[in-house]
Amino acid sequence: MDYGYWHSLNSGHARFGKNYTGKGFYPAWGNTGSEKIALVGHSMGGQTIRMLEFLLQKGAQASNETNYPAGVPPPSPLFTGSGRSWIRSVHTIATPHNVSQGN
Repeated sequence: MDYGYWHSLNSGHARFGKNYTGKGFYPAWGNTGSEKIALVGHSMGGQTIRMLEFLLQKGAQASNETNYPAGVPPPSPLFTGSGRSWIRSVHTIATPHNVSQGN
């Protein structure tokens, strides 16, 4: 789990968490351009999926900086926007995409 160099530095925690290599729900995901997945989320899960899709397509702003100190590993695809072809489709059910309307 890569939390990103700049985020970890600014937040005061370790950059890398638990290693899920080979233990994921679909280990081939992201290894080739043909291994795409469909994501389905309910309620807040739909918002989480939309954020994942955004990060895979656009990356995180801090990771796009090029002034990493010497010896710092490169960012994961989640932060660079290089995973734009990893998702086949996104489906959400009862997700508050805008603002929930209260009385």
